[in-house]
Amino acid sequence: MQAARAAGHPIGLGTGSGGAILSYILNHPELRQYFDAVVGEDDISKGNKPHPRYLRRGGPEAGRSARRLRSI
Repeated sequence: MQAARAAGHPIGLGTGSGGAILSYILNHPELRQYFDAVVGEDDISKGNKPHPRYLRRGGPEAGRSARRLRSI
């Protein structure tokens, strides 16, 4: 993630977690800084990963269209 960030690539997190679990994970001081967009189960009406809704929602938050995103 450090190399991607240094190269200027936005990074998003799409996760099936939400609420308190997601907040707990992202409160780690060295982790949250890497994500431009975070999409969790609370943000998606339905559809489990790797459902395209995660990319459609996270892309604009990270400053990219969903068509330019890559999922790993």
